[in-house]
Amino acid sequence: MNLEDEQRLKAHKRRLESGELDGPCNQRKRKRLMMKIAKLKKKCAADNLSTSAPKKNKLNRKQRKVKTLHLNKELKELAQRKQLKRAQNAFRKGESLGIVDKHSYTNMINAYIRCGKNDMGKLLLDQMVKRGIEPSVVTYTVLLKGACESGTLQLAKNILCDMERSSVAHNLRSCNTYLRGCVRAGAVAEGIQFFKSMTMDPDFTTYEYLVSLLCRALHVNDAAEIIKTLENETSTDNVSLDIWLARTYAMLRERAKSQHFLIRAQNKIDKNSMLDQQIQHRRERTSREREKHDLSRARSIAQFANHRQEELRLKLHQLEQVHQYWSNSSPSLSHYFRNVIVIGDMAQAADDHIAKTGNESTGSNSTGAKHLRTNFSIANLEDRYGCAGGRENKTLHRSTVEKFDDSGKLNLPGQSIKLEIGAGTGEWARSQAKRDKSSTWVTLELRSDRVYETFCGIALNHQNNVIAIEGEANNVVENCMPSQTIDWIFINHPEPPERTGGESDSNGAHLLTCDFFRQLLRVLKPEGKLTVMTDNLRYGRSLVENISKNSFVDVLKTNDHQELVKLGSTSQQHGEIVQLNPNALEKQESTGFVTLYEGNPGEKAGHTVDASSQFGRLWDTGSKVRRFYMCVTPGEQRS
Repeated sequence: MNLEDEQRLKAHKRRLESGELDGPCNQRKRKRLMMKIAKLKKKCAADNLSTSAPKKNKLNRKQRKVKTLHLNKELKELAQRKQLKRAQNAFRKGESLGIVDKHSYTNMINAYIRCGKNDMGKLLLDQMVKRGIEPSVVTYTVLLKGACESGTLQLAKNILCDMERSSVAHNLRSCNTYLRGCVRAGAVAEGIQFFKSMTMDPDFTTYEYLVSLLCRALHVNDAAEIIKTLENETSTDNVSLDIWLARTYAMLRERAKSQHFLIRAQNKIDKNSMLDQQIQHRRERTSREREKHDLSRARSIAQFANHRQEELRLKLHQLEQVHQYWSNSSPSLSHYFRNVIVIGDMAQAADDHIAKTGNESTGSNSTGAKHLRTNFSIANLEDRYGCAGGRENKTLHRSTVEKFDDSGKLNLPGQSIKLEIGAGTGEWARSQAKRDKSSTWVTLELRSDRVYETFCGIALNHQNNVIAIEGEANNVVENCMPSQTIDWIFINHPEPPERTGGESDSNGAHLLTCDFFRQLLRVLKPEGKLTVMTDNLRYGRSLVENISKNSFVDVLKTNDHQELVKLGSTSQQHGEIVQLNPNALEKQESTGFVTLYEGNPGEKAGHTVDASSQFGRLWDTGSKVRRFYMCVTPGEQRS
């Protein structure tokens, strides 16, 4: 507070205490004076909080608004790049200048969420409330998105409760965010229950999530009724809903109903109406945007819509092949549930066991660990994959028990085991398994909806040599995989810490750290191999550095150009080779190196079939056409 305000406050207090304004006739004057005193006190308290920021008083309202807008734009960009430390510094500077608003807090929370720090985002929300800044529905939706993407639906439920306590009404976007989280986590019952409790009119995205959940629970008749109701109320076609029904009926061996919805989907997609509707909708939203960034975003949205259209056509083609080679003697759907394993951490498995049985006696010994793993997997198959009566299915129980040893580690069948980490929907691994039927192919994926897509592919194509594992890769590899049991590990298109790749200027969480490669080294057989492919050169270089620190050495001959040609290197001029000596710092000698190649991995790098994945096709539609890979094996100094 400046001297002028301080003198004015003292004068107002003296006048109030003098009794000059006593009596009913001066009631209004006394009230106005008290309001002036309260306003000056509030200003004094605000100035005391910002004594370390003398620049604040030099900013007028217009200047503060300009700086706030600039800060919010900077925080938004830093959050997109997952540069958390820079975002924290910018936010603290904004706090010292007194220019942060609720949008600044929302962008900063988004930075925490994108870097996987949901707890820090929640703490910042609490700090925001304590400082008297009311969070908006956008702020809560950002937190909700982080909780759903991390698979912690209990945290998402708590955020929804916080919104209700704060009298912040849900909007359609926040509702769809929670439903998308239920789809990703496989929370079928929770998602259906939440839809029933919604008080606002759903859109097509909402119905798409609902139909996918109903189909996962094998409630196909309910899903068909929803599609019928939608068609009666609106004239808009949604091809994906018909594809869901066609595929689910095919898995249930109901050929006539599957063909009915397949033909419907084919007729709709031939009209090409979905792409036109999505592009027109985006054009209406972006008609007022003239900045280069916004126009680029509009093009990106149209590109993604086109990609989605092509994905729907591909799914239709795959279903057509299923009907073309239909066999009434094929095993039923229940036969293929044995090809799916759901793995959680032991504490989670124990908690679930106690909650369902009330028995706390298991989990301390080795047999208890095997029992917990088995029961946890079967319970989730019943809850997330539509395996009705799974807990009482003795055949499924016996098959699942055989996949774990007494210590709770995986006991996978087959002499040759090949593992794809971060397998997505499992297309690539299943394509390799069709050619390499002598090996057991294992897919490992965190998101339940993607594992379910793998399961659908296994069931529809009758692939008994593919096993789909749902679980967090660090937990599964470190705690569930025995040493020296895997013949080949594949990692295709790993997600970098941030979208431009590399690790030096990003604080985003990512899987492929030195510690994780150390675990991969442990589970590989002595002659086992590891192939990593990425479309990001900068990230590829950082991966080479992490791999070379763990006693891996090249499988391929770097001095043989013919070898590179066979492996798909585009040319000697465009190829880039990075060699790092893993022991140069300790011993002045070269005992091995890791090479980064440009091109598509070939058969000698383990890619026996030139198959694509959903992620790879998405990048192919844009500018990401280069591929980089490395193929290594455990070195002699392996511990």
